[in-house]
Amino acid sequence: MNPSVNHFFWAASSVKAEEYELWSWRFFEAGAASVEELTNENGLTHFRLVLPDEESLKAFTSQFPELKFEITQEEVQDWDTSWRDQQEPLQVSDDLVVVPPWLNEKFDQNNPGFSGVKLQIEAKQAFGTGHHETTSLMAKLMDKHYATSQGATLDIGTGTGILAMYAYCKRASSLTVTEIDPVCLPCIEENFDLNGLPQPNGILGFLDTLAGENHYGSILINMIRSEVWPLREDIIRLLEDGGEIYISGQLADEKHYVLDWFNEAGFTLIDEIQDGDWWAAMGKISKA
Repeated sequence: MNPSVNHFFWAASSVKAEEYELWSWRFFEAGAASVEELTNENGLTHFRLVLPDEESLKAFTSQFPELKFEITQEEVQDWDTSWRDQQEPLQVSDDLVVVPPWLNEKFDQNNPGFSGVKLQIEAKQAFGTGHHETTSLMAKLMDKHYATSQGATLDIGTGTGILAMYAYCKRASSLTVTEIDPVCLPCIEENFDLNGLPQPNGILGFLDTLAGENHYGSILINMIRSEVWPLREDIIRLLEDGGEIYISGQLADEKHYVLDWFNEAGFTLIDEIQDGDWWAAMGKISKA
């Protein structure tokens, strides 16, 4: 569509349902870029197609005088700007707000007394903008417990870095992030820079790339159970005695699997929280 065009036109009509495919072929032959099927009612298929300007509209409809087109006109939108205009700061937990970078200055002006953690997030192709219940559940557990945790922190499956950044803001300590998706790494780096935070230790690969044991006082993992389960031995190996695991991304009706694992591995369940179908928990391990 010509970027100089300010409006486009919808041409809507209906044909016999059994003839719709043939009519569609005719419309494409006549220059239609697309045909959108709307509904099928009483043996008729209702459809519409888009035309960029009034001249194209007249030329097209004149080829089909037997069809009574209903014409509507719509203003062309800048969809990227429109999408951005719809975004709002997101209250992820009582202490965490995620703000799109283009709203950061506006948020500061409107919330001069805000004393929680504000993070700017560019998601791009990585998972984790704070909208999903599993991220919110993790942040809520961290609100209650993480600030008094001890030792270094490992965030597994970091995505955009939202939980890793929140961890650092709650309690500055040595921080390691891991990802198996290479497209996440530049996103993580960019988001840490955007929020003025020091870059974490970054690992591209699985947990077996981390040698040794008893490295971390806290492990954060927001992943579904099928992704967590192969990592259980490494999680236990890497946690210090008395270390904490924060685990989210679990379906509530499958939480018994996690609780059974906690019991078998020497974890004490400290807290659990649920939102709809999703469940998260925090536990401490005893290796004695």
